[in-house]
Amino acid sequence: MSVLTQHEERLLIEELATGSAKAFKKLYDVYRPHVYDYVSRLCKSDDVTADIVQDVFLKFWIKGDSVSQINCLEAYLISIAHNRTIDYFRHLSKEGKMLEVLLSKSKIINNLNDTTPDDKVRFLVGKSLRILSIQKRKIFQMSKYDGLSHDEIAYNMNLSKSTVKNHLSEALKHIRNHIHEHIDEEFLVIILAASLL
Repeated sequence: MSVLTQHEERLLIEELATGSAKAFKKLYDVYRPHVYDYVSRLCKSDDVTADIVQDVFLKFWIKGDSVSQINCLEAYLISIAHNRTIDYFRHLSKEGKMLEVLLSKSKIINNLNDTTPDDKVRFLVGKSLRILSIQKRKIFQMSKYDGLSHDEIAYNMNLSKSTVKNHLSEALKHIRNHIHEHIDEEFLVIILAASLL
């Protein structure tokens, strides 16, 4: 990763304020890796990270002549990236997909100490798992906690792959509904963001 001096950065920002695509390309080449690494640590998804990074630099380009007011470009870009990432988590929350993201990050959540705010989520997931049939619970645990694929679960449990998919889908729906009855979406966004920082 190349680094710019404060003077070089200021000159490029001033060129960019006049619409210089060359200055934008240079700034993009220097700061994209930093922004990508930051977003990747939060999202853990290459596709989502790439989309957010693209949005960050698009917003930066669109800002136009007002970019000359930016004092620290890296901090500015990271701030945009952070806000876009939180927007992504809020969007997931509104679509009802926050639970899947939380569960996919279950190793992070399970490694947090017992005084963290995710205790309520962990408790609700555990409580909803106890309500499931033994077979659905086992399929869920093999998939989400043990990291087994649908094929591996089907082989281990002597079931068809479609049965595994159906049971897992029903288990997730049940857990999602149980959590939505007992916890609000903003709390889920806060927990996920806190666990990833």
